[in-house]
Amino acid sequence: MTRQHRTARVKRSLDDKDEQIALCIPPLYGADTGAATAAAERHIWYHRQLGVSRTFLYTTLQHDGWRPPRDTTLLFMPWVNDFTVHSRAQNWQINDCIQRTAALGIGWALNIDIDEYVVLPPGRQTLLDLLRTEGNSSDVITFGSRRGASIGAASASPPDCGGGGAHDPNFCPAHLGHRKHLSRTAAVWSANVHYVANCKGGPCRQTNLSAAHTFLAHIGTESNYEAMPAGR
Repeated sequence: MTRQHRTARVKRSLDDKDEQIALCIPPLYGADTGAATAAAERHIWYHRQLGVSRTFLYTTLQHDGWRPPRDTTLLFMPWVNDFTVHSRAQNWQINDCIQRTAALGIGWALNIDIDEYVVLPPGRQTLLDLLRTEGNSSDVITFGSRRGASIGAASASPPDCGGGGAHDPNFCPAHLGHRKHLSRTAAVWSANVHYVANCKGGPCRQTNLSAAHTFLAHIGTESNYEAMPAGR
């Protein structure tokens, strides 16, 4: 096989939508649209460097005059403020985004908050590298969380693990480890904020990555959604 043929084969593989990833960011709240859009741009561009090709940004804010980064879709959800809804309507948003991503033929959906940044271990430059090692045998890949004022500070912090010694902190499950997920859109039946249990045909094939080397740097305060309406 010539070098040109090998290059063409690699390019076809990288362009395959089964290997493309969409980023899903849950609803933004608050009155400071300038701060919200700046945070969104930082978050979107960071994950574009990791291989994300499309972003769905959900918001309760008007963003008049703001031009989001390319291949970003804004989804305006003013109805969320009209009644009490669990977790900023995040469960609704996660499932909506997975289905939107599937409708475009994009293979994977990454559901994380605007103050969470994926950190990969040395040797893995992109999320595509991760999918090529974990994705063949998984419908869902989950990331544990580490907190800090910056990505560097979070990297030096212990993993989140509610419940203390009852769990291995590197594999602390679901909400206890503040886990979020990268999901195969063709497989998922329904999803939750911190886990995806139901896939088409039965339970999901799930890989919970060790937070010792692959994790979400949670660089906000306890929540960057402090402007969320009370009681939500």
